[in-house]
Formats: sequence, structure tokens, C-alpha cells
Amino acid sequence: MFAMIQVAPTQWARFEFGRELDPPLTDEATLRRVVHDPAHRGDELWDVRVHLAWPILARFLEEFRYQPGALQATLRCLGELAWDEPASAVNAFATHEHPGVRAAAIEALGRLASFATMPSVANALVDPQPDVRRAAAIAAGKFGVPALVIAAAQAVRDEPALHGFVHEGVARTKAQVDAGSERVVRALIETSQWRDLHGWIGVHRRALLDLSRSPRASDRARARMQGILMIHRVRKVGPEAAPYLADDSLDAETHLELIVGLGRSRVPHGIAPMLPFLRHDDERLQHAAVVALGRIGQPYPWRHLMAEWDARRGRLRDWIRVALRRLTSVEGAPAVTAVLAGGGGFAPGSAVFVDDAGAVSEQLPRQWLEAQLASPEVGARRDAAALLGAFAGPDALATLRAYRAREGDAEVGAALDAGVARLQGAGVVARRFTPWPAVP
Repeated sequence: MFAMIQVAPTQWARFEFGRELDPPLTDEATLRRVVHDPAHRGDELWDVRVHLAWPILARFLEEFRYQPGALQATLRCLGELAWDEPASAVNAFATHEHPGVRAAAIEALGRLASFATMPSVANALVDPQPDVRRAAAIAAGKFGVPALVIAAAQAVRDEPALHGFVHEGVARTKAQVDAGSERVVRALIETSQWRDLHGWIGVHRRALLDLSRSPRASDRARARMQGILMIHRVRKVGPEAAPYLADDSLDAETHLELIVGLGRSRVPHGIAPMLPFLRHDDERLQHAAVVALGRIGQPYPWRHLMAEWDARRGRLRDWIRVALRRLTSVEGAPAVTAVLAGGGGFAPGSAVFVDDAGAVSEQLPRQWLEAQLASPEVGARRDAAALLGAFAGPDALATLRAYRAREGDAEVGAALDAGVARLQGAGVVARRFTPWPAVP
């Protein structure tokens, strides 16, 4: 059983009936899933805000010091964040005894492009392991420093397989020095090298932002650039980018990048134009829209998501449920009990229930909840007491009193007391929340 209850005009609470959320939604639990299964859960890295994610990942570096697989994944995640602060922590692993860890650290240092770490990249160019040298050859070209790419060219002159990476780094660094960042970005856009822009966002962020607002660029180019910027948390372009979702002339890849970017940057302006993608023919866009709406974290689209839950089966339903959980910002029982204890009440339409078979209803599952009052799990008793106290009719008063007489847990007892007080009408004034505001 899963339930969502409106406990304030702009806040919903969740009920899982004493069970731990599956999957847990704490920042640390989310990042642990990413690190242990990067192939399938890598995109969940962006469910955690960057300034909160990197300190947790930095702690993982010490925790996973003797687990090479998890350690490599953690280093790569820190590189993906492109956040300056963890560069020194990553740099410490550039000389790790495991070659895979060294390669992952050098790869991350290239993404972070902190000048203080250039000596580690230079040293890795002569590492005895080819994978480490390859990572260093790629990373050397990302700092935009001629001396480093020259050192790379000299170090790998006898390794033809690495010449392409070095030549690319030399060309880009020369273009950046000679012509400036804007010309480099223009050249990449004109040749549709969008993936390269992702890799160079740290160096060319300012030029990309300026060009994304240039009237000389096409709508498609502006939309694509703004999508890339938002994926890398440049939130300020969100209000400009959101209207492009309604442009049917743009290709699916551009729409996908915009949806992912609006979600990662948590831009509320993207909610309304994103809703039609819940029923798009392209399953990638459906999935991206569900995930993005959950990441934005605003409660406005919950009815749209519930409608899709009711209509869907399979993997997409799992993502819808996770998105719904993200829209519920507080745990249910304490929030509901606080409303009742403060003299409030709940109007019809302020609760929605999803049973174990997946059926959605706004009707209180009273028999099921009364059975939970006898559960050995304190959390299940607490949740059932809170919901019955808030939504049951006067005929439930005797049941709540009977269970209150033998309940020993203080939190469950508080929920039962609040419910009994409401059903007795002891000064309780029913509070009706204003209708949910329209999607912005």
C-alpha cells in the first residue's frame, strides 16, 4: 500500500506503512546505488544536488579504498559532476596501486581540469599500464594548456594508438589559444559534434552560454546548447529553454536533451511543456519525462503522473512510483498527526491510495487499515492509526479507542489520540485546503 496525503496547500506526505522506502530516496542511498551499478543507474547521479553529492562521494573514496570496482565508479562520478572542490581528493588516487583506479582518477582529473592536478596527468603519461597512459593522453587535452599537450605528444610518440587523442588535444588547445573559446564552440556546433561539447563544458561554458542566446544561431542549435547547459546544471537558461519542448520541428535527440536538462537543473518552467511527453510515441521520451518531473520535485504534476500510473504497466510504472515519492516531501504519519493535533482536518480529494495490486483510489481502504492496527510492526500501526484518524467516519471511534487502550508505543498512541479527538469533535475545525494550483 502506498498513499499520498495533502497536508498543506503546497505539500504532500507519503505513507509506506512502516516499510523502508524501496528504493530508498536518501542522497547517500541514491549514490550508493549509482556506484554499485553504474551501467544501469548512472543517470541517478543527477538525482542528488551537486553541492550535496560531492562530499558524500568523497567519503566513499575512503570507504571503498580496497574495493577497486566501487572506487573506480566513485572517481568517475566525481569527474561527471565537474565540481572543483573534490579535485584534490581525486588526485590522491592518481598513484593508486590498482591500474584501473589510476586510470579512473586520471579520467576524472581531465574532466575536472583543475590546474593544480596537471602534474599527476603528466606523470600518468609514462605509466607502465596502457589504460592509464590512454586516460592521460585524453585528459591532457582538456586543460587547454599548450605545455601539457606538448608533453603528451612527446610521451606517446612511440604509441600510434594514442596519437589521435593527442592530436585532437593539440588542435583544440591551439584553437582555444589562437581563436578563443567561441570559435571552438562554433566549429563543434557546425559539425554537429554535440557529444564533444559535453566533454568540454568546463572549458567552454561561458562561450556556450553566450552562443545559446545568440540571434544568429538556429532554434535547433539554441535548444541543443541550452539542453547541454542544463544537463551540466546551468539552471539560468531553463526559462528560455522550456518553450522549445513545444516545437515539433525539433528532433527527438534535442527534445531528450532538453527534458533531461530541465530535470537535472530542477527548472519548474519545464513542467507544463513536459507533460505531453508522458504519452509520446518514443519510450525514451516517456521515461525521461517521468524521471524529470520527479527530479524537479514540484507537486503540480501529481495527477498527471497518477493517471499514467493507472494506465501503465511494467518498468515505466516503477519510475512513475519513484517520481511520485519524490513529489512527497515529508513522511506521512507525523505530518497528518500534527495537522489533527493542531485542530485541522482533511477534505475529500486530499488523499490518494494505491493498493498492492496497483489500483488507484481516493477511497479510504478502511478494512485493510484496521487490520494493520494489529500489525507487529510499529510503523504499520502508526501509519494506519494516522489515516483512520484523519479520514474514517464516526463509526470508527470505537475501534480506535479499543486499540488505544492496549497500545504501548508513544508515537502510535499520539496518532490514535489525535484521531479519537477528531471523531469526538473535541474542538476540531475541519480545514479544507485550497485547490491545487495550476501547473506553472
